[in-house]
Amino acid sequence: MGENLTSQKTLIRTLRNQKEYYKISNCPRDGVDDISVTLVLQTTLDRIKLLQTTCARWKANIIVSVYITQTEFDNQWDDIVTDYTNLCSNVLLKPHIAKSDQERDLEYPINQLRNEALDFVTSSHVLVLDMDMIPSENLHKSVLDAIALAIERRMDDDGDNGLDPLDAIVVPAFERKMMSPPCETLDECHGYIEQDESFIPKTMEELKKNILNKECIVFQSDVNWEGHFDTNTKEWLESSYSDSNALKIIDCFHSQRYEPYVVLPWCALERNVKMLIMRRAGPRSTYYDERFVGYGKNKIQNISHLRKKGYVFMVMPPTGFLTHYPHPESRTKEVWNNKQKHDLHEKMDTLYSTYLRELEKVYRSTYEVTDICKRAYD
Repeated sequence: MGENLTSQKTLIRTLRNQKEYYKISNCPRDGVDDISVTLVLQTTLDRIKLLQTTCARWKANIIVSVYITQTEFDNQWDDIVTDYTNLCSNVLLKPHIAKSDQERDLEYPINQLRNEALDFVTSSHVLVLDMDMIPSENLHKSVLDAIALAIERRMDDDGDNGLDPLDAIVVPAFERKMMSPPCETLDECHGYIEQDESFIPKTMEELKKNILNKECIVFQSDVNWEGHFDTNTKEWLESSYSDSNALKIIDCFHSQRYEPYVVLPWCALERNVKMLIMRRAGPRSTYYDERFVGYGKNKIQNISHLRKKGYVFMVMPPTGFLTHYPHPESRTKEVWNNKQKHDLHEKMDTLYSTYLRELEKVYRSTYEVTDICKRAYD
């Protein structure tokens, strides 16, 4: 999928300068000829082993932004690229060289990594995940089917598929609980799936069995129930296969803490590109704001951006899903949780409040298709 080069970008992408960076994108100016989906991942080098499982399940293009030290790059990068491209011919690895030894713990540039991978996307749609979110088997086909349903939903009387549909297709997310006793290292945790490939469920049947056995739960539902509440996972799980042709529209968010994983339109289709270029060349959806670093608020800021921009959120049919792979707490999250010693938590909370005010100002004249739900007592 091409050679691997480090990024030469020096300025950070934010809401304030978002229009300046679309020219960096590799989206074809003539558009793409058909619907396609790229999986975009970001990871540190010590988690890259999980790519083996993702590659076995996702059969379309994968772009991975890899956070790596200069020493690791000099000594290991060529071998890493060779090993993983031999394993997975549809993967493109992009290195991001760490600025310092302290950066990973204190200011891990998670959104910059996501954006650098997004720059190389050349497909009509994209699904952005972290390396520890594992797709179900054949999720790619399920997503393509969901996109087709979303396009069909927008068909008007003239058969127009819509110039620039603002659709965010939610992929339900779960997490695999730790074994007992819990694994203490990343290598030890990875051993679970090496011993049993169904440790992370591949199919809806396996997922339902894991949930029944209390081996899987809705992602972070035990610590952040709002995070995936509006996916309405219980109803989604109870849906029968007769519902496999139905998208569930989310009319409103019950909380501004809702942060699902979503499939988004990215490069313009060839049949629409002439009209799009008159407005703006490049990606159809938003980049991530790179002021958000470390742990916390880095993904939800983009969901808030999409909502303010006028996106319709819809849950895909019960044919595919994501599962979080269990692992020891990251160093970045340890910093986030240690409020006495570090100010990352406070900084990101403050920045997010500022960001929401910026969104209100930028999109004050935009109609919010997906509003915040009104409470019964309002």
